[in-house]
Amino acid sequence: MFNYNVGWAYHEYMDLYRAAWAYNQARPGDARPFRVLNLSYRYDWRGAGPVRTPANTRHVFPRGGTERYRAELIGREVLDRGDKLLVLTGGVHALTRCPVPEFDFNAEGFARFDDGYMGHRLHRAAPGRVATVWLHRPLDSQLHGPAERVHPAGGAIERVMARFTERRAGFDLLTTDGVVTPLGALPDDSYYATGRPNFRLADLADGYIYEMPFRDYQGCTVDEAFLTADNWPEAQAQWPDPHWRPRPNSPAEYWRAVREYVNIGQRYAQVIEPEATLHA
Repeated sequence: MFNYNVGWAYHEYMDLYRAAWAYNQARPGDARPFRVLNLSYRYDWRGAGPVRTPANTRHVFPRGGTERYRAELIGREVLDRGDKLLVLTGGVHALTRCPVPEFDFNAEGFARFDDGYMGHRLHRAAPGRVATVWLHRPLDSQLHGPAERVHPAGGAIERVMARFTERRAGFDLLTTDGVVTPLGALPDDSYYATGRPNFRLADLADGYIYEMPFRDYQGCTVDEAFLTADNWPEAQAQWPDPHWRPRPNSPAEYWRAVREYVNIGQRYAQVIEPEATLHA
């Protein structure tokens, strides 16, 4: 895991590999092994300059754009073989029917829509075989982007769940026949609604999984053994995407960044509401 992302010092991700390994060790001889397909290659962040350019980006991503790479890998290893795959990835990479809005001063309405992410590519390559299931999480604001977190559908999901069930639940937003469900028809005014009047949850994803209220979420467990004196120089040189988060100048700064990333109380503070408010 360190060799892929030197900043991903979280136990639960390694637990996924351990669980797959343990299953395969105990499975009957005629049972198909559980396979984990890693969707990226190792990037070289040493060449990332203060400004993104085609030249330094080619150095960081020597095998080309990650969205194309991932889509082609899934095509070869899964779709072409008639197999199925459950993909766990960041939300923007999983979108299939929802191009990502981006500000463009020269575009009509000052917005253009990017449909080049992994999910978009897979949806075009294998229509009817690819779907997006959204895990309950805060969204960026339409007005302030990642500086402001907002509830999906204006908080309607949590209000409905708080009233009718205390359990985890999964539900369709759009049926396989293309019918929008009542929950899929909920209006959403998040970042993804940019340039899209009357945007609904069904325009974002096909299905939805509700875990719990945001106030009950917990961050991953930090792996204190992930960074050592020996691998610190490599961790600093290969710190992922220094345009997004500055490279740490010391191990103390490294650990601060790693812990802040999974500090749910801090990251989700804008959408954590008291229980009385959600039941109102």
